[in-house]
Amino acid sequence: SNPDDQVFVPLTTAQERLFGVDHLSSILAQMRAAGDFDEALFDIESILRRNHRLGPEDDNDFQVRRQDFFLSTIQETNAEIANFIIVIALVSLVVGGIGIANVMLVSVTERTREIGIRRAIGAKRMHILTQFLVESMILGVLGGLLGITAGLLFSDFSTGAGVILPWKWIGYSFFICAGIGGVAGLYPALRAANENVIEALRYE
Repeated sequence: SNPDDQVFVPLTTAQERLFGVDHLSSILAQMRAAGDFDEALFDIESILRRNHRLGPEDDNDFQVRRQDFFLSTIQETNAEIANFIIVIALVSLVVGGIGIANVMLVSVTERTREIGIRRAIGAKRMHILTQFLVESMILGVLGGLLGITAGLLFSDFSTGAGVILPWKWIGYSFFICAGIGGVAGLYPALRAANENVIEALRYE
């Protein structure tokens, strides 16, 4: 960092003027050379016990932690955050699937007469089924594209830094969105394919 942006003051002055405390809350220690960590921790603990005037029968009123403790804590925290994000993503996919199913059901209802006309001029049930499945998959992909775009824009805006694009996972997400759309649109597509031709033609 730039030394012009730094101010060095005595420790006691910083404690009194800046932090309003008269004690140290933590101390960072670094070994001069690679060696026995356990021995170094024992020496540090012995010095602190002596400075705190603790007797042989007294418990430590402080904690001595190695760097790997903080590393494991960070890893556990990251794992919990990742699990939380996965849960949120699954809930979002379910909600999105329900939304697609509702949209496709409304579409089938509004296009009942169109379905009847297509069936009357020779379209098979598989053609109707495929049409609505493809439409629901397209809705899923468009929703995924919109979500990815919004996420990238929000990340870039909130951090002010460039965003690394994981193209492989973006590609996977499109397949997942298409799959969710297909599953969500299966019932509406089956309903459309099984419409009674005569009843569909009479539908107003």
